[in-house]
Amino acid sequence: MRSRALITALLGVVVAGSAVSYVQMFMKSPIGQMPMRDVVIVVETIPFGGVIDPEMLAVQAWPAHAVPNGSFSTLPQVASHGNAEPRRAKFALAKGDVLLESKVSDFGEPVSITQQIDPSMRAVTIGVNDSSGVAGLIAPADRIDLTLTRSIDNNLVTSTILQGVEVLGIDRPGAGRKSGPGKVKTVTVQVEPEDAQKLALAQQAGTLSLSLRHIDAADRPSLATISVEDLTERAKPAPVKKRVSLPTIVVNRGGERSTVEVPSG
Repeated sequence: MRSRALITALLGVVVAGSAVSYVQMFMKSPIGQMPMRDVVIVVETIPFGGVIDPEMLAVQAWPAHAVPNGSFSTLPQVASHGNAEPRRAKFALAKGDVLLESKVSDFGEPVSITQQIDPSMRAVTIGVNDSSGVAGLIAPADRIDLTLTRSIDNNLVTSTILQGVEVLGIDRPGAGRKSGPGKVKTVTVQVEPEDAQKLALAQQAGTLSLSLRHIDAADRPSLATISVEDLTERAKPAPVKKRVSLPTIVVNRGGERSTVEVPSG
């Protein structure tokens, strides 16, 4: 037993020594001595047009050969710290992104929604309220469906006119960092030119409502128009029982004629 314990102890010493030697060799190797550079990264999601505050950013060591062009290396290059008008995000910035000059405005420079529009698309602004605007839960880059409610022949109907529309921006004050659901007056969406015409007409024809959908939800081929009558099951009339005619005989009593039905069986 003592021999086995001694052998186990010696093996432990050998393994530990090998691990130390490996770490020392790694630190002396070209990989362990890889040149690094500081870059500014995003640590909190910033929506399009959002103010870029220092607490939204961090400085992180990055392999020098992989540092993107146009990156920042210090926080004062990006955040104003109250000494100047802030920079704003020209694009929606995700947590973990390396911050690039092309994605942020200059200090105090306004940002334009046109920077977000696909050249073949159009931006359309839709007026909403707390109910039609999904209680302020919509954010830039979300996908929504648009439904139109209007009156046809004194019957209220609702139709889905567009599916999977991308949201470019909202007008909620302070939309961005630390702002939860709030009042939204308008939502700007990106659509095909023909769909922009539909939305312009729809806003005059009735009430538009927004439905927030999962980002991976697929469009349905078609959605039927719903009327008020479809909200509840219509009462079905009771079936009318047909009366079965029975055989009859004519009875003459003192000159008075009468007809009597003869029961079957």
